[in-house]
Amino acid sequence: MVKWLTADTGEWTFRLKNLSHDIYHLPGYVEADAVLAKGAAVAYWAQSSNGEILIPLVRRSIPDQHSGVDDAISPYGYGGPIVSEGMAREDLIGFFEGFRRDGRDCGLVSSFLRLHPLLNSASDWVFDDSSISVINHGQTVSVDLGRPMVELDQDLSKNHKRDIRKLKKNGYTVRFNNWEDYAEFCSMYRVTMQRVGASDFYFFNDQYFRNLKSALGGQLVLCSVLSPEGEVAAGGIFGMVNGIAQYHLGATNSDHLSQAPSKLMFSEVRYWLQEAGAKVLHLGGGLGGGNDSLLRFKLGFGTDIHVFQTMCVIHDRKTFDRLNQIRGMAVKTGEAASVGYFPPYRRPLDT
Repeated sequence: MVKWLTADTGEWTFRLKNLSHDIYHLPGYVEADAVLAKGAAVAYWAQSSNGEILIPLVRRSIPDQHSGVDDAISPYGYGGPIVSEGMAREDLIGFFEGFRRDGRDCGLVSSFLRLHPLLNSASDWVFDDSSISVINHGQTVSVDLGRPMVELDQDLSKNHKRDIRKLKKNGYTVRFNNWEDYAEFCSMYRVTMQRVGASDFYFFNDQYFRNLKSALGGQLVLCSVLSPEGEVAAGGIFGMVNGIAQYHLGATNSDHLSQAPSKLMFSEVRYWLQEAGAKVLHLGGGLGGGNDSLLRFKLGFGTDIHVFQTMCVIHDRKTFDRLNQIRGMAVKTGEAASVGYFPPYRRPLDT
């Protein structure tokens, strides 16, 4: 059985009940992300006697093409495919091959999937069809909140411990879910993105943040770090679903950068989330999955390492090749996932 689910019905939420998932798989989250991507929130769901699979997607029209020709992408974050526990590798591969065919039949040219580092282990996913490829990008970090906090504190790096003690001594404090801080966080986030030279994609507008809060409600957690004067010095938003907490977005006030107040946030949020019932806090990885200073910063809080992977699916090879040729980006069969940008026909002309 195969269905394409939309966010405005209850079936998407119903199907999630049988599958391990987190915030990035919720229809409300995907719908909020779809507004940014100017697409539609959909989910591919399939079931057989061996289990089921659900793949959250944002379906997007392809510019300057005939109507009905679209592609799809996972929502921002780690909204990878989720499957029944214990599914055999051959059954799993069969589901993905079915997704490739079913996507073609419903007018999709390609799909780009961001796999979930905690829920997807694609190390042994080998596909005979060159239209499906899995790419390794780097590492992500998580904190096992099932361990005693005294043990987790021992895992903190020396620099983090020193700076956290200093922040507390200087009067910095943390509070949670004071939503009067939300507007300030949103503004501070965009200033942070400007300061670090982020691409335009990351400059989420106020409507996105409102949609996120409206869709997720109590599953969204706001952490604010206050300066001794009561100013919001740093902040972050986290999602928590089914015991899985995800660090989603963070920001630091430029006036407090030298104090590194986000270190206090990541330290204290572990306590709060553990009390709230979370079993794991996923901090994510470096920029683009790279082994950089951001990854090393996160490794100062957690010691559990995961692999971040993406999956590139070509549903309609003929149309895919034609679109690449139009953009002057023709690629050979089997090489589409290795050219550094997928799908190639969407690669910005100035990169």
